Amino acid sequence: MNHRTVTRVGPMKKTLYVAIALLCVLLGMIGLLVPVLPGLVFLVIALLLLTRVSRRIQRFAKSDPRFLALSRRLDGFGRVDVVDRFRLGGWMLLDTLVSGLAAAVAMVRRVVPVRSARRDTHG
Repeated sequence: MNHRTVTRVGPMKKTLYVAIALLCVLLGMIGLLVPVLPGLVFLVIALLLLTRVSRRIQRFAKSDPRFLALSRRLDGFGRVDVVDRFRLGGWMLLDTLVSGLAAAVAMVRRVVPVRSARRDTHG
């Protein structure tokens, strides 16, 4: 198992990691409320980024068995070909878009009443 330790990160890189992590936390919180956006994915990405710049967060993450399992999976993902990574990302994006579209259609159907195609001819 590959245990990453917090290495000395330059101030620019640290600022970038923290800024992206904060954006991911914001998107994750929105995603928990909006069914179209995968909130947990963004929260996990934020945690992964913050473990690279903070020893405290890294210790917290390493104490959680779920995070350790995820970390092992992601270490294995590093051995996957770049083309396959983009293919997987594309399929995940497509799945998210289709799920979002289905949720939007379901929401519109609840809000907009469906009128019957038949007309009353008993007039």
